[in-house]
Amino acid sequence: MKKRFIAMVLISSMLAVMVAGCSKSENTNSGTGGNTVTKAPTGDITDAPAEDSEDEEMADINVGWMTLGVTDSSQTDAVVEAINAITEKKINTHVNIQFYDPNTFATQIPMMIQANEKLDLMMYTPVPGTGFESFKSQNQLMDITDLLNQYGPNVLSSLGDFINGTKSDGKIYGVVSNHLFASSLYVVMRQDVLEDLGLKEKAENMTTWTDYEDILKEVVTKTDLAGVGNVDQAGSVLAVTPYFLGSD
Repeated sequence: MKKRFIAMVLISSMLAVMVAGCSKSENTNSGTGGNTVTKAPTGDITDAPAEDSEDEEMADINVGWMTLGVTDSSQTDAVVEAINAITEKKINTHVNIQFYDPNTFATQIPMMIQANEKLDLMMYTPVPGTGFESFKSQNQLMDITDLLNQYGPNVLSSLGDFINGTKSDGKIYGVVSNHLFASSLYVVMRQDVLEDLGLKEKAENMTTWTDYEDILKEVVTKTDLAGVGNVDQAGSVLAVTPYFLGSD
C-alpha cells in the first residue's frame, strides 16, 4: 500500500509535467493545445528516494487520464516509457496509463469502477459523472488521509488550504492539482455592428447568457454576419470552459 500510494503521488506530478510538455509540443507543431502549463517542484520526481525493493515483486498500477481530445500514441507511449524509467527504478512500480477523450472518460471510468476493474488512480474532472462529488456520493473513493499524512507531508504543505477541495467530513479523498486557479473569459463583439443595430448599451450591460443570445439573434437576423467566430487555438467555438458555465 505504501509503495502504491507513493507511486500515485509521484505519477500525478509527472503527469502534470507531461500535460505541459504535450501542450507545448502541440502548440509548436500544429497550433493546437489549451492545457495549462504547471511546473513540478524541483526534486519531487527524479530525486525521489530509492526503495530497498530488490526482493519485492514489482508493483503494477493502472491510471485513468483524461485529455481534451484524441491523443497521439506516438507521443504518449514515449511519455509513459519515460515515467516508468523513473518509477521502476525509484519505487519498483510499473505504471499503465490509459488516455481517454472527455466523452470516453465520462463513460469508461464509472463503468470500470462499477465492474470492480483494476483502477488505482484517476482524475477528477468537470465532466458530469466524473467529478469529486459524483464519485464521493457513490462511495467510490478511498480515504487517503492517514496515507497522505504519513507518506505525503510535502504534498500537504505545498497545497495548503487547497487540499480542502478533496476533503469531506474531515477526510481526504484525493489530491488537487497545483496550478493557477484564476482565469479570464471574454466575450468580444464588434462595436460598429452594435452601434448600427442600437445594441451597444445592451451589450455593455448584459449579465446573462440569455442577454448574449438575444444580441446574437439580432445580429444574424439583421446583418449578413454569422454571429459567432472561433476563439481558441484549436479552432473551436467552445472550449472546456462550458463545463464550468452551466448556468445562465
